[in-house]
Amino acid sequence: MDRIYRCMFIVIGVLIFYQTASAERTMQTNGFITASFSQVDSEVPFAGVKDEINFSQNSLVGLQTIFTPSDRSRQFIIQFLAEGVDDWQAGAEWAFFKYTPSDNLEFQLGKVRVPLTIISESIHIGLTYPWARPPDEVFFIPFTSADGLRVKGRLNLFGGEFTPQFLIAEGSGLTLNLFGQALDIEDIRLYSFIFGWQSDHLNIRASIHRGDDLTLADSGALRAQLSNAQAIATLTQLGIDLLNSPPTEKVEIDNLSVAYTNGALRILAEVASFEILDSVFLPESESGFLNIGYQFGQIFPHITYAFTDAKYIAAVDRSQESVILGIRYDLNPSTAFKIDIVQSELDDGPLTTGSYDTFHPSLGNTVVLDDEVLAVNAAVNVVF
Repeated sequence: MDRIYRCMFIVIGVLIFYQTASAERTMQTNGFITASFSQVDSEVPFAGVKDEINFSQNSLVGLQTIFTPSDRSRQFIIQFLAEGVDDWQAGAEWAFFKYTPSDNLEFQLGKVRVPLTIISESIHIGLTYPWARPPDEVFFIPFTSADGLRVKGRLNLFGGEFTPQFLIAEGSGLTLNLFGQALDIEDIRLYSFIFGWQSDHLNIRASIHRGDDLTLADSGALRAQLSNAQAIATLTQLGIDLLNSPPTEKVEIDNLSVAYTNGALRILAEVASFEILDSVFLPESESGFLNIGYQFGQIFPHITYAFTDAKYIAAVDRSQESVILGIRYDLNPSTAFKIDIVQSELDDGPLTTGSYDTFHPSLGNTVVLDDEVLAVNAAVNVVF
């Protein structure tokens, strides 16, 4: 794979040098901003927020530049992103060479988007979805981009557009957010197949993602945190062998989503399965949401039901369900104001923590977790 990357950069460099001799070039830059507010009625952080006003958890700013040489089939695209949750450290969210030999075929090579969910393509552009903050039950995703090759096709089928995609990527230096911590991913190889079909009113999407050689750089530190006598006794009683669990795991993620529009009615739904095989930290889980809203001029009230259900016991059980009441007001085509009221309830289980950023108290923590959490999220989304 290292050879592939070296060849990739050589090819891109040659293409850039060749195109500098061309007279006709274009450079297009646009951006997006989310200014957010979040608060929950819990002293223990829940999805990164607690009972203090938080303006940084979901706030971000991004800039994207597209360079098009004289040959319009080739583009160089880079997007820089800075998020409040990362102390506003800017980095390249994606940076790739795009080649479109025809209207029905596209290649992307470089650091590309990993399309895990229905809103992965625009997860950071809040104007594209109804919530001030997408439901954590489904949009708990390991990472959003990785180095690799992405191939996208288009063809007319059954009165709509069929868009198959294939992705092969290999990443290091990525981050998995778990237990309220940012855990470094030392290595992962990912293969994805995505199938979409879209008509005037209906959008159906199915995806299959398989990751091999997932290695957490600091998985030893996780084990150290759970090596106290109380945690070992509890996990052993539940049949979890922490000390002898494999350090390298495989990831399996499957998604099915539907978006339906009929006049002012909007329906958005997704179900997903997430599993890190043989993991003692996260169990296999199924999750999903159903969002229904109705457009009244510039105002879009909506309601969402979301859930996560763990299939077996592991060190962290994220099983919970939430109801979101939201309203979106479009000030103009490029600016929207949103506010959500979220009621989350944890499922019963010996190690259930839902979206709390902590281990369960039975593993040695002194925290007290409420079974129900009320949250308020508000955001202003702007594109320019």
